[in-house]
Amino acid sequence: MRVDLKESAAGGSGPHGLCVGATGSGKSELLRALVVGLVLTHGPDELNLVLVDFKGGATFLGLTGLPHVSAVITNLADELSLVDRMADAVTGEITRRQELLRAAGNLVGVGEYERARSADPGLAPLPVLLIVVDEFSELVARRPELVDLFVTVGRLGRSLGLHLLLASQRLDEGRLRGLESHLSYRIALRTFSASESRAVLGVPDAFALPPTPGSAILAAGTDQLVRFRGAYVSGVVRPERSPVARRAHRFTAARVAAPAAAPSQAGSGSVLETAVAAVSALGGPAAHRVWLPPLDDPPPLAELPTGGALRVPVGLVDRPAR
Repeated sequence: MRVDLKESAAGGSGPHGLCVGATGSGKSELLRALVVGLVLTHGPDELNLVLVDFKGGATFLGLTGLPHVSAVITNLADELSLVDRMADAVTGEITRRQELLRAAGNLVGVGEYERARSADPGLAPLPVLLIVVDEFSELVARRPELVDLFVTVGRLGRSLGLHLLLASQRLDEGRLRGLESHLSYRIALRTFSASESRAVLGVPDAFALPPTPGSAILAAGTDQLVRFRGAYVSGVVRPERSPVARRAHRFTAARVAAPAAAPSQAGSGSVLETAVAAVSALGGPAAHRVWLPPLDDPPPLAELPTGGALRVPVGLVDRPAR
């Protein structure tokens, strides 16, 4: 099963989507699998990621080191002031992309920008930015005004290269307020109720899915519903047995010792850890930083940049929109 996040005009099912799944349905694992699949097939000069986890759980744990990651924003439930800071940062990224298009010749969108880059390699890359928000329902319940920001991303996403994937355990349609028309593909894992499944897919089928984590249904545009099973990227990598050993075991009665696992495979971690390590080792340009760490403890004077002799800074100002 493949999900093409490009917009429908480019042959995809995107640019924006919705993912809903009850507790224990495998929603977090599906989000991790989607991120891993994207970074394995796209370089950081093509794709950047902003990963937002309202509850500060482990959904995006281990992904911070990817060169594709522009920001990992977590624990917003405990520090609601960071929600406003996140909104400023995303708004600032929208403005930055608009300014790049204007500076390149008042271009209409990222498609024209890429064509201009092919003629002028001096133009900076403008990768697609995928914003994944886990537990968005609780986020907008605490900050209803954020729906306006998501609607803005939904409206401008096609021209600015912004993609939005909203994930939640529950779907409260009343909180979407105009966002529904922008969510062109829908993924439903097992839902809490038949009515919730209807709200996501238009049919109650997701409520009848088996309790096995990862069982899900995809609705993409006008195509028929596709039932699939999500990948388990948190599982441990198992070294493959040698094909020679398998043939000997299958066709002869002689005892054949299987070769030892390669040293690089011994003691391997999860699929996610292995993929992140492999992608990070490739290097490449780091993603543009949409989010910098919030100011915490006051920095020592010696660590602040000086403006020359007798010019001493008095502190740092946090300007997330810049």
